[in-house]
Amino acid sequence: MSAKNISALGFAAFAIAAGALFAADGDSGTLNVKVSADFGNTKEVNKNPVGIFYEDLGRAADGGLYAELVENRDFEYSAADKDGWNGMTAWRVLALEGASGVSEIATADPIHANNSHYIVLHVRQPNTVFLQNNGFGGFGHEKVDGASPMAGVGSPEGGIPVKRGAKYDFSVFMRYVGTEGKHYVHVQLTDPDGNCLGQANFYREKTSTWEKVEAVLTSNADCDNATLTVIPQSEGDYHFDMISLFPQDTFRGRKNGLRKDLAEAIEGLHPSFVRFPGGCVIHGDCVANAYRWEESVGPLEARVPIRNMRHYHQTRGLGYYEYFQFCEDIGAEPLPVVPVGQSCQFSGGPAHCELLPMDRMEQLTQSILNLIEWANGPADSEWGRVRAEAGHPEPFNMKYIALGNEERYTEGYAERMTMICKAIQAKYPDIRICGNAGPGANDDFHDVTDGRDFTLGWKLAADNHMALVDEHYYKPASWVYDNLDYYDKYDRGGPKVFLGEYNFNTSLDGGMETALVTSLYHHMMERNGDLVVCATYSLCLVRNRNLGTNQRTLINFNRSTHSKSDSYWILKMFAESAGDRYVSTKLDVGSSDEFDLKRVGASVLRDTASGDIFVKVTNMTGRPAAVSIDLGGQATSENATLTSYSARSLDDMDAVLKSGPFRGGSKMQLAAGPYSLNIIRLGDGASAK
Repeated sequence: MSAKNISALGFAAFAIAAGALFAADGDSGTLNVKVSADFGNTKEVNKNPVGIFYEDLGRAADGGLYAELVENRDFEYSAADKDGWNGMTAWRVLALEGASGVSEIATADPIHANNSHYIVLHVRQPNTVFLQNNGFGGFGHEKVDGASPMAGVGSPEGGIPVKRGAKYDFSVFMRYVGTEGKHYVHVQLTDPDGNCLGQANFYREKTSTWEKVEAVLTSNADCDNATLTVIPQSEGDYHFDMISLFPQDTFRGRKNGLRKDLAEAIEGLHPSFVRFPGGCVIHGDCVANAYRWEESVGPLEARVPIRNMRHYHQTRGLGYYEYFQFCEDIGAEPLPVVPVGQSCQFSGGPAHCELLPMDRMEQLTQSILNLIEWANGPADSEWGRVRAEAGHPEPFNMKYIALGNEERYTEGYAERMTMICKAIQAKYPDIRICGNAGPGANDDFHDVTDGRDFTLGWKLAADNHMALVDEHYYKPASWVYDNLDYYDKYDRGGPKVFLGEYNFNTSLDGGMETALVTSLYHHMMERNGDLVVCATYSLCLVRNRNLGTNQRTLINFNRSTHSKSDSYWILKMFAESAGDRYVSTKLDVGSSDEFDLKRVGASVLRDTASGDIFVKVTNMTGRPAAVSIDLGGQATSENATLTSYSARSLDDMDAVLKSGPFRGGSKMQLAAGPYSLNIIRLGDGASAK
């Protein structure tokens, strides 16, 4: 019963029987709930409030969503990234005839000025020098002693995952200095015991120029922790850079593409927006280290790597082109976030923000205008040509851009923000600008600015006629129970809300409490869908629980597999039951207990395109709920499905997703199990869902 998806067989009995799937902890008495919908009172809402916030804070890009299998492929790691790192981090060189003078990291004549380091192997006898990489988290992350040339794993996290019969594209920029003739290099994948999994040969002749050489390796077995080895076959000096190994089976088969299982997991959420490349990541740790989008496009060897503020390295192989292409592939609106000339408030104390000098603001503003031209301009424009040369001559048709992230309202900030905003509005009036309201909700008065960031951020956005305001808050479950009317109180006359980062942290590790609190909050956001354009949970991807436990992210992953949190399944259910008309919904919880009243939620939506109606009920109590649903005489199809996600308790690690047929009608009875979200879909589309 621990599998997330259970067969629909016997689901009708499950749907009708009070108590549903699990016997709950606590009170076994049934809670009586009434849900009444008034189809004479509806309003237009944003169809799908579920979006994705993608930020590379938990090693989500290199070694994660970006499908590259070689760590430090550019030899650009340094102590600036992380203490103790250098150009050889994640690599090792083994020599049969002794290691003295065998290799060095050089900078004299690189491929490109933005990629200044490369490795030189000095080979004095054929087949005696072995250059090895063990994937992300491998060599260099744990000391390796006495390993044989063809075996060994650098650390428990290390290892290159390969699958039997799968093909892998190997490539390297190479230069050979030595004798005339063809000089071959052997490359192979081996398992920890030294068995060959796949191999190929390539060659270079004597030359002073760099040349990209490619080969295909086919694995003959499954292996979760393979090692890549490059072996020169003759003497001479071999210069190598950008050593890459990519699975051919990427998401949509894209070259330089995305890891298939992770991209498909994100696609499975049906996000309406993707916010990228991050929040605090765009600031860096000072204005000089801010994320500059131009440095992430163009040929891979010319992109500018950057120090991550979480103390690791970003190759930016996953750059703006790849982000936009991914959004296009999954049908989501891209929402790029750009810095606005102020560093992150956390870079120098809670109130410190470094400002970009005003004499450099024109350059930053032009950079943002260039981004819009790159995304939307014709292929013969200056920046549209860069996009076209990457393989996308047609515009991406970007509609939104976000300015800044959790900005403190410091002296000088408003001037910079206004300058950028007015420049965009003058040149690209159709672009919808998203401002921001600082690092907290509108009741966060505990910080040094006494909550002014939120109030003044909203005012700045309204004064500059911005379309959206990006709100962020990380709150305990108790806050949600007291704020289930949060957006009911907002003025509808100004910008709309883009909830760019939220997470309701709880004390439990299982994640079901966080998921159901999120569910309750989404009922409220659907009710306010005329105001709330999108909500993106934080974070989306984290490698090896790098930032915490299951409750802290949607998708946790390691080098070869991933797991989806309870919040993932809850949000997926909401996204798959999206409607563009909110139906006025009255909820009557048959209890005088404040605990019960705050832990039951409901919403009703209609999709005008399909005519389908969605009735959604969350029961976060420990009691089964007998739910009477009255659609006020609204004609409905008897064709219906019921999808439920439920658990035995809030710390249950084995919640179950189940879906099956349900008898529809204007009046229905639903048995909502304890700790569950239940969604009824009524309409002809229900049978195809």
